[in-house]
Amino acid sequence: MDLDRPEHNLDRAAAYARAHGLALRPHVKTHKAPCVAVEQLQRGAAGLTCATPFEAEVMATVCKDLLVAYPPVATPRARRIAALPADVTVTVALDSLRAVEELHAAACAAGRPIGVLVELDLGMRRVGLADVAEAVELARAVLARPPLEWRGIAFYPGHI
Repeated sequence: MDLDRPEHNLDRAAAYARAHGLALRPHVKTHKAPCVAVEQLQRGAAGLTCATPFEAEVMATVCKDLLVAYPPVATPRARRIAALPADVTVTVALDSLRAVEELHAAACAAGRPIGVLVELDLGMRRVGLADVAEAVELARAVLARPPLEWRGIAFYPGHI
């Protein structure tokens, strides 16, 4: 492996984010390596994006601001997210009331806040709500369930 190539790519992504005023939050599913995540953070990444609670558990050892991009639609997954270290800021992208309720129960049991982004579907039909009224309703459900904290919206425009 050409070790200069990954460093070049990390530098390039960080420079692009800085030049465009973006907060880079790279997804760890491509490398799953804490040592690479540290390099991303040292280059200015605002935090890390994880696909699963397990990835979040691993990355919590090197990062204090994590986004779990896929809804934890089972109670054990929600509990694992809520059990992350208290000094880690956790945000989860959700698209269903069931996921909100499970995450709420886990957050209450753990006694910790968990941020929520309401996931929108911009046409890929993978995850997210396509109906704006449903998204607003879900955001209201989050706001009514402390210690959950509504932190905005999320979407994946991979088809654009």
